[in-house]
Amino acid sequence: MARRRLTTTALLIVTSTVVLLATAAGCSASAPAGGDAGTRPGPGESPALTSARPDAGSPVPDAVPTGNSWQITVLDAVPDPPRLLAVPTDFASPQSVAVAYLRAWCYAPADKPANTNITDTAPWMTAAGWADDAARSVDEPTWARTRSAGVSTVCGPATASVSPQAPTTPDVTWVGVTAQQARVRGGAVIGQSPVSMVRRILRAPDGRWLVDVRVMAG
Repeated sequence: MARRRLTTTALLIVTSTVVLLATAAGCSASAPAGGDAGTRPGPGESPALTSARPDAGSPVPDAVPTGNSWQITVLDAVPDPPRLLAVPTDFASPQSVAVAYLRAWCYAPADKPANTNITDTAPWMTAAGWADDAARSVDEPTWARTRSAGVSTVCGPATASVSPQAPTTPDVTWVGVTAQQARVRGGAVIGQSPVSMVRRILRAPDGRWLVDVRVMAG
């Protein structure tokens, strides 16, 4: 009888140990190390510049949110190229000119000359704004590597809003503008990340709003 009780006790101990081990294994599997699969990459570079910020090449990492929220639109296909010919409605408001500018600035085909994106933005900019971007242009050796890799960039729809820190004058404001930028090779999206910047927007004597220099709100 004593031997039978001992055997029963041993079985209970073994069973409890197995349950504890299985429970521990289940807990560890639910939280794998380095579980960052749901995170998005940081702001990406435009092949047109290597500064990794939007002062004419890539997004500013600490740029303010624009539009109605921080929500990012994920691109599931290559966006259409932007319209590179300005139309009167582009200049109707600070937001509309900022959106037209950013779409052109984002577009850097790998088979075009270096800094084509900067050249293309000229219709929407003041001379000072264009010079601000041109001062951060990419050099030829860097662009040669981008061309060799065959990676172009293009943005999806852009959104813009007046910064709450903008000057309160009728002819000057600050606009935050953002879009999702795709990196494209062989006709397919190989990566994407948000691009954002804050620009000063000025009203010209003829009434048009134009994109001026980059500003850091904060």
